[in-house]
Amino acid sequence: MAIITLNNNSLSSVTTLPSGISGQNYPAFYARMSTNQVVTDAVTTLIEFDTEVFDTDSAFNNTATGNGYSFTVPTGKDGKYYIFGRLLMSSGAVDNLEFCDTSIYVNGSAIGRSSSDFRNNEGLSTTEQKDVILDLTAGDYVQIYGRIGINSGTATVIQGSGSRFDSDFGAFRIGA
Repeated sequence: MAIITLNNNSLSSVTTLPSGISGQNYPAFYARMSTNQVVTDAVTTLIEFDTEVFDTDSAFNNTATGNGYSFTVPTGKDGKYYIFGRLLMSSGAVDNLEFCDTSIYVNGSAIGRSSSDFRNNEGLSTTEQKDVILDLTAGDYVQIYGRIGINSGTATVIQGSGSRFDSDFGAFRIGA
């Protein structure tokens, strides 16, 4: 049981969090790409989030080795997790983007997808974001996949430039 005390001049109150809520949102991580990633037209592709912004429990793999570019739930950290992935996807030229998907995978299987279809009005780029809350156990791993359909040009996931985070991936535990 956790107790949070709020003080406002002479006003004081105590709030008790429900059982199973720790008040600590970790393990947590946030990652981005260091460069644009060119992908094959209409092929679901693992997105290479190779730059950690933060990783509280060293649970994010920012390389292609093992379960590449994934968050793995650490031992003893089972619980409910908020997970998100956002991809800025581009065809490289106006009127070439036909469709795109952002998918969250757990242990190698898709569990949720956000998609847009522009085949009646092709465009240049769009951002797709998928968010889920999942019960995960130690050893479960989470990855983000993208799929871009184009009628010509180069299918690309954009990393953003400077301080912009146009494509990102993160998660944090919200309770046991």
